[in-house]
Amino acid sequence: MPRLSLVSDRDRLFPVQAFFNAINASEFVDTYRNLLNGIGYGFEGILSCEFPGSLDPWEERFDGVRFSIYEEEVIVDYSVFVRFALTWAQAHVKAWPEDKAELEAILKDLPGYLGL
Repeated sequence: MPRLSLVSDRDRLFPVQAFFNAINASEFVDTYRNLLNGIGYGFEGILSCEFPGSLDPWEERFDGVRFSIYEEEVIVDYSVFVRFALTWAQAHVKAWPEDKAELEAILKDLPGYLGL
């Protein structure tokens, strides 16, 4: 899948963009299924996406969705997460149309979802 560039590498949302760009096409649908169920995902300790409900009891709580790249992290509102998730899903479906039905089933309950 081609990399998308919505923000610059100096933008505070760069960790969000880097995370979505790192999702492998062959794991895209399964990764999205987990993410949309509030299950975090990471890439070899370099990139991660975490949700408050997936924290261990001793970890500091936060509101929103936390993305990190190395030591840099950003916590975004769920609406920002949804916007990025939909943008990457649309790009994925352009490259792999065979995944459209499955992704639509995963994404259908998102706020503001109008289809891929």
